[in-house]
Amino acid sequence: MQEQQPSIFDQDFLQETYIRRRQLMPPALKILVWFFLITSVYAIVNTVYSFFAYLRPILPGVEVDKILILTSLFSGLFFSLLNALSSLFILLERKWAILFALIVILLTLLSWGFSIYKLLSVRVGDPTATILTSVFLASLKIPYLIMLLRIKKDWETKAVAGK
Repeated sequence: MQEQQPSIFDQDFLQETYIRRRQLMPPALKILVWFFLITSVYAIVNTVYSFFAYLRPILPGVEVDKILILTSLFSGLFFSLLNALSSLFILLERKWAILFALIVILLTLLSWGFSIYKLLSVRVGDPTATILTSVFLASLKIPYLIMLLRIKKDWETKAVAGK
């Protein structure tokens, strides 16, 4: 039997030309991805718990607006699930994950802006805690958005080792 000619490019050389997409991420971005993944999973659990808590009557004879509760449930689950999936896809190093995350961030920021506008226009109760929470999360989402925009081109063009 004739042996194959050995290549001048051995396997170790070829493996070094590949780069993991995760290596493109700065440490701050990795921390934010994990933070948003954990908080999104917590938000999903909290939304489901709140839904079942509202199913029980608060006071006998007081009817709760079920359409408002169902709308809040589905919108809360929808945005929390989108945020969790975008972080998960980044951690799984999908090629299209950055674009998906950018779209989710823009939708989330628009939703928060609309929610704060509606909260201020209705003037029910003290909206301070909700506004502070939204401002805090938006102050994290904006640097997250900027970091994703910086690595987007490299993320989509680099090869992934082992994939």
